[in-house]
Amino acid sequence: MKPYRILLTLFIACVIASNSNAQTKKINSRLTEESLVKDSAGNVYPYAVWSKLWWHGDCSFRVENSQDENSAFIMHFNSKQEREKVISSWPKPGESEQFKPGTTFANFKDKAIDGYKADTKALLGKIVVLNFWFIGCPPCREEIPDLNDLAMRYSNNIDVVFLSICLDEGYDIKNYTKQHPLAFHIIDKGQFLAAKFRVNLFPTNVVINREGKVAYSSNGGSAANPVWMQKTIDAALASPAPAAVGQ
Repeated sequence: MKPYRILLTLFIACVIASNSNAQTKKINSRLTEESLVKDSAGNVYPYAVWSKLWWHGDCSFRVENSQDENSAFIMHFNSKQEREKVISSWPKPGESEQFKPGTTFANFKDKAIDGYKADTKALLGKIVVLNFWFIGCPPCREEIPDLNDLAMRYSNNIDVVFLSICLDEGYDIKNYTKQHPLAFHIIDKGQFLAAKFRVNLFPTNVVINREGKVAYSSNGGSAANPVWMQKTIDAALASPAPAAVGQ
């Protein structure tokens, strides 16, 4: 939880700096957990609410009074176009130490709770998207709606396969996803696979290209993550599939 909050605070500081640069030159006001945040109608929002909105790029902020060091912040709800613009401006998430882009992915076989038989070696020539997570991980839960949007974007493309490796038991996952669906093939009891790949930060996301090499990876949740995953998937789809052995 602590690294997640630190990352959130750093991102917020960057957003405020970019959106209110002229104002922040006059004062030393920073948006923190203790800041007073309200909308244009004067309704006050607690940190738990506005931070979640911001985390998904659904809102932006401005300083209410540029002459007051303790000024409140006015929250603006972003339109879909504004949200996409905001998120596209965020930096690329940091790479995972366990999945360095350009390295060959170590294959595995397992069965998802929906019956899908995952065999990454057999998926050579396709793009494979992996998501490591667990139910008790707040940033893992936060990114599910954006990951669903990403998966649905390629739902009719047989060349893109989405696999989720969850540490929880199958029955717990099924109960959770009744209320919070995840549009991936979900592999339960993923501790073995997490240990195999030395994954110890969650969520961890990976995109494997047609040649079986890591094309993208990231640790930690960020609304920018699915944007960069989509860019990577599109670039991988534009590359020709590798020739079959013997051709």
